[in-house]
Amino acid sequence: MSEITKISGIMLMLCLILQSSALSTEFAGGTGKPSDPYQIATAEQLVSIGSDANLLDKHFVLVNDIDLDPNLPGGQVFYGPVIGQSSEALFEGVFYGNGHNILNLTIDSNTPSGLIGEIGSNGQLSNLGLIGVSISGFKAGSLAVINKGSIRDCYAAGTVSGYYDVGGLVGINWGSVTGSYSICDVMGDWNVGGLIGSSRMESEISYCHATGSVTGERKVGGLVGDASSTLVSQCYTTGPTSGNRDVGGLIGHCTFRCMITYCYATGSVDGDNNVGGLVGSLLSASIVLSYANGSVSGAEDVGGLVGFCFEEAYLCYFLKAEDGGGPDNGYGTAITQSEMSLPASFVGWDFYGGSLDGLEDHWFMPPNSPPVLVWQTDITGLIAVPTLAGLTFNEAETALTNAGFIVGTVEYDYDRAVPADHVVWSKPAGYAMTGTIVNIVLSSGTYNWAGNPGQGNSEEPYQISSASQLESLADHPGLWDKHFILIDDVNMAGRTYQTALIAADANSAEGGFQGTPFTGSFDGNGFVISHLKIEPDVPSDFGFFRADLGLFGKIGAESNIHRVRLENVQITTGIPGTQRYLRSIGAIGALAAENEGTISDCSVTGNIIA
Repeated sequence: MSEITKISGIMLMLCLILQSSALSTEFAGGTGKPSDPYQIATAEQLVSIGSDANLLDKHFVLVNDIDLDPNLPGGQVFYGPVIGQSSEALFEGVFYGNGHNILNLTIDSNTPSGLIGEIGSNGQLSNLGLIGVSISGFKAGSLAVINKGSIRDCYAAGTVSGYYDVGGLVGINWGSVTGSYSICDVMGDWNVGGLIGSSRMESEISYCHATGSVTGERKVGGLVGDASSTLVSQCYTTGPTSGNRDVGGLIGHCTFRCMITYCYATGSVDGDNNVGGLVGSLLSASIVLSYANGSVSGAEDVGGLVGFCFEEAYLCYFLKAEDGGGPDNGYGTAITQSEMSLPASFVGWDFYGGSLDGLEDHWFMPPNSPPVLVWQTDITGLIAVPTLAGLTFNEAETALTNAGFIVGTVEYDYDRAVPADHVVWSKPAGYAMTGTIVNIVLSSGTYNWAGNPGQGNSEEPYQISSASQLESLADHPGLWDKHFILIDDVNMAGRTYQTALIAADANSAEGGFQGTPFTGSFDGNGFVISHLKIEPDVPSDFGFFRADLGLFGKIGAESNIHRVRLENVQITTGIPGTQRYLRSIGAIGALAAENEGTISDCSVTGNIIA
């Protein structure tokens, strides 16, 4: 046997021994499967995940708080990510913190730094806290350097510093971050954010907040430093933000189909160029239903809401400079400190106790205070109403009672999707006070037009008195040449559509209208159709496609639409939901996308954002 052969044999044996050692990690229990996750109870068990690539797609659960203090057994100063030290070592598993914390994570490096190097597209982290973090690195995030998966209900406290893509929780986000927060002080140069350093294509950040101080040079934000093609919804910040260029209380630099909705920032913002109370610079992006009321100072392109802007801000507000806010540069509406605590000042907003947007409210007005989001239950005193859709009555009753609500009346309504005797929705939905009476709406199945009092002709038109009847027209193109009349107000609250309700385009991938137009008559009879809500999904390839959106997709040449009143219509092609970034080349109109017939004595109120 040659010396080379002997050496090769010895190396093979050493590799097998090392691999066997790595695979023999002793956890506190479990097999790593979804139904039986590995149980992590010690620092050694946590650190061992990073030394075994075979563990990176397994399921884990914390069963204790874990202290990584370098002065304690099992703790140490790390010089890179604890889990997944290389770009090839993606964490594709599931890590459930179970409400426990990882304490005193310390990383001192000039390379990417965080608890996890990269969370892959299948990776999921939830219910995990990081307390007392001290992290420095080139790119840095206390929980993850890069996230391409899902982070839910996680938080971090401590300090995070770096050079590029530095965030209190995540350095670079390509996935979703929901229900999470950071109270970290964050320092860096470019792309520095209180929660996330930079957020990239088709990502989502929702129900999150950050309260620490954020300091950087360029693209510095209280929540996100640099956001492109990202949905930021139902988020807020309260800490001070400072930098040089592109500095914002919520987002420093927002571009390329980025959408901000239902957000606010209250901390001070200080910079030189492109400085805004909410956003530093806004390019090919939109802000809707949001506000800022912190002090804003800078040298060039400075605004109470947005500093440098190529777009518009819709139904947005900021505190006047003379009351301690920022200058009015034409973006957003300036209001006084006293007006900040009056719901009437925020035109078009839906506050708890109102019904502007339907069943669910977005904002809550505390006494003598600016608005907060309804999910900020420590301020509002509200609790979440359980999601009941699809449950039986008994299941819904149990869920409501366990949550602290009182079951009220039971109503029945037709529904095209929910089976008979199952819950369609609750009234109210979203959030409410403990002890609130919640009414339940059960499905009666699909509506049968044969039982309608009308006959569908001009003398005896079909009569419409409910949302379920109007909705059912979507599934009956054979009726689109008939005659209809409203005999009552119709409230569409609680229903969301992806296409025009009546006479929708049948093929959104092709140019031109491909469906069956409405050629009958529709008499609103002076009644109101309210809360029509349309939010189209985007194709899997995120390409351009046709989208004709409205109550009617297309009104044909022989049609007559008369005395229809639409109120509080909401049509959006980019706000709620994951990856809703529709690039539409179709037509959008609240009453009709396209009309070749006759429209008379009709009106509409609401918002169209596209």
